[in-house]
Amino acid sequence: MKCFSIKQVFLMYSFLSLFVIIGSCSSTNQYPPSKSFNPKEYFNPYEEHEKLSTPELKVEKKKESTTDNIYVVKIEFAKVKGGRSALYQKVKYPKAAAANKKEGVVQAQIYIDEKGNVQHIKILQSASHSLSRATKKAIYKSEFIPGKKQGKEIKSILRLKVSFKL
Repeated sequence: MKCFSIKQVFLMYSFLSLFVIIGSCSSTNQYPPSKSFNPKEYFNPYEEHEKLSTPELKVEKKKESTTDNIYVVKIEFAKVKGGRSALYQKVKYPKAAAANKKEGVVQAQIYIDEKGNVQHIKILQSASHSLSRATKKAIYKSEFIPGKKQGKEIKSILRLKVSFKL
């Protein structure tokens, strides 16, 4: 039987704890896990806020001569089926957060594919981990209408804020 010194046991325990922490952090990013998630494939209206300030945008260039073209771009953002209130009804206040009187806002960025399925959720701001989990569960239970560009369904991003108050 091999004996270990206190230093060796401490190092092994530290390494094992770090491995468990890293593993648990990486698994909380999304559920269900997406095999081929690439955020660059998604239309992000929040990066182009100067150009896209309304849910339905029409950009037009008037035709002044025969050499000019007319450009019309119509964009519809992704949205929750039944409105945001339908999603808010699915949010359940976590018991642990209620017991600790935790309140706050969770801001989530949702990656929605062209079929309206949630591919990934990124939490941008959160008051606590339990509030983030409750928000994610409600998002995965909800149905979404995908964004459209020129009438064609596209991958897009939707941001939501969920407030938790006792």
